[in-house]
Amino acid sequence: WSEWNPLYPQASGQIRIGERLNLTLALPGEAHRQLQPRVVDWEPNSQIIWRLDVAPLVAHTVRYIEIEKLAEVGCIFANGEFFHGAVGER
Repeated sequence: WSEWNPLYPQASGQIRIGERLNLTLALPGEAHRQLQPRVVDWEPNSQIIWRLDVAPLVAHTVRYIEIEKLAEVGCIFANGEFFHGAVGER
């Protein structure tokens, strides 16, 4: 996992809607941080979407990771993050 996704070198938890994940966030030049986002949507081998409350009642983020199979040996990988609240869209 850490070689595949160096932004989150450690990840654990049950991937189930409503459950919390345990992630280590590794931003370049910063100390690692522990995050516990909640899974809001999940489709096995296709997508996961989680929400992290940055500051309760002030801001949250929604991150998605999607994989679209093209053939037996190819896929399209997409990921992104939406910021909502005082630091982003409303």
